[in-house]
Amino acid sequence: MTNSPSLFYSLLPAFVAVFFLFVGLAVLFDGWRKKTNVLFFFLCFTTFMWQGTWAALFQTKNLDTALDLVKLGYFFIIFLPTILYHFLAEISERKDEKSKVLLAYFIDCIFAVVLLSSDHLFVNGAYPYFWGYYPRAGIIHPLHVLQTSVFVTRGLWLVYKKSKESSEKKRNQLWYCVVGLLIYFFAAIDYLCNYGVEFYPPGIIFVSISLVIIGVAITKHNLLDIRVIITKGGAFLVTLILFAIGYLVGIAWPYFGLVSQHIDSGFLAVTILYGGVGVGLYFHR
Repeated sequence: MTNSPSLFYSLLPAFVAVFFLFVGLAVLFDGWRKKTNVLFFFLCFTTFMWQGTWAALFQTKNLDTALDLVKLGYFFIIFLPTILYHFLAEISERKDEKSKVLLAYFIDCIFAVVLLSSDHLFVNGAYPYFWGYYPRAGIIHPLHVLQTSVFVTRGLWLVYKKSKESSEKKRNQLWYCVVGLLIYFFAAIDYLCNYGVEFYPPGIIFVSISLVIIGVAITKHNLLDIRVIITKGGAFLVTLILFAIGYLVGIAWPYFGLVSQHIDSGFLAVTILYGGVGVGLYFHR
């Protein structure tokens, strides 16, 4: 059992979670018929679920609830690298990557099934760190780290190659995207905490910087070809409201028992949904 955790440790992940959801919805509503926009929304939504779950995890004092939150959060983390790779392949206009993207989603589904069907293979309990509980890596976890490194690195390389043969405007858009998502990739430093290294996971800092860079690319350089026009005051107000709602829900989550140890079947259904969405987007024209 951890000591009573400070709300401070959940503040940043809760804020970033809601802000990612806000940006993702703005992109989706502006161009929901575009595959790149839908993929970007799923990238934002998955980040929202990852960081939002961690905000709740850092506040719970009950180990059983913490283990349920660990599974919930890691379910989305499993799919995150492939969604990122899929997005990079799409903006690179590399249709020949289809088989590799499908392979990545297939591997994700296997990892998700292992996560949900075992309490020790993918994640093996939780460490009681000074800021709260945090997932302990299982014996299968290093394969997920390897998959993340391989596919995300390839995705970034595809965008880099595409930028070399693009117009100046397109090249600027792609470079903002590469820099932003490369910084996002550095959030993988949080994996060290899964292996017993006790420091408050700094990955959220890289995620936050990444969001700012991508936001500049969207608003100033027309990334994804969307037309987002939001006043500074309006953006601040909406963000503040969403943050307040998300933070309160996140903090209350463990205490109202919304996470149960009997939700594996529901997770399995969402596994099929996430894998299906990834595959379906590649066959949609």
